[in-house]
Amino acid sequence: MAEIPRFNLSELESEGMVSVYLNGKFAWQLPKKLLSLRVPKAVEEKDIDGEEIIHSGTYRWEIENFSQDAFRLFAEWLYNARGQLKELAQGASIKPYLELATFANRYEIDALIPVVNTIVQQSFDNPETMSGMGESYDALEAKSPDRASISARFAALVVGKKMDIPTLKPLIKSADLARDMLLWVTLYHQEGSGHQEVDEILQWMGQNCQLWIETLE
Repeated sequence: MAEIPRFNLSELESEGMVSVYLNGKFAWQLPKKLLSLRVPKAVEEKDIDGEEIIHSGTYRWEIENFSQDAFRLFAEWLYNARGQLKELAQGASIKPYLELATFANRYEIDALIPVVNTIVQQSFDNPETMSGMGESYDALEAKSPDRASISARFAALVVGKKMDIPTLKPLIKSADLARDMLLWVTLYHQEGSGHQEVDEILQWMGQNCQLWIETLE
């Protein structure tokens, strides 16, 4: 994997700082130059407001349906010159990685997608992780970004015909997870049926988390 150019702090901050807001709350500041290099889609879509400079010359980037834990993983990857992501620790929750996978597809972060997908797939290959997935899902807040990200990931595999029966069985033991996956599948067939590959389906779902939440209400 190609390394990103190395900059000192003054070079990174030469184009200003971006104030990042998660679900309406301030989270952190990131160098606009670094984001432009590694997440160009965010800049192109004007999620970063280049017109209205606020608070000491910084820009503002609003990110919805993204937790603090997932953002920490993203920030660690953003500053890693080799584009690496820390492995999932034994016993740790897979939720932030699932959120990050959805986020990477939403913003078409080509360098991050395969890295986080590898970690997620490794967790899916672990029977212990999958056996407790339904129970872990039921413990999450209903209609939450966490549930949206997790159910989207599994639904995309179903729609893309990449979900095998042994993997599916422990998931549908949770009535909530089965329902939420079905909702994603239904929304996909109504709104996004032009996408065929799993990555494309995940990208569409990442862009429509709010629609999923609103449909549940």
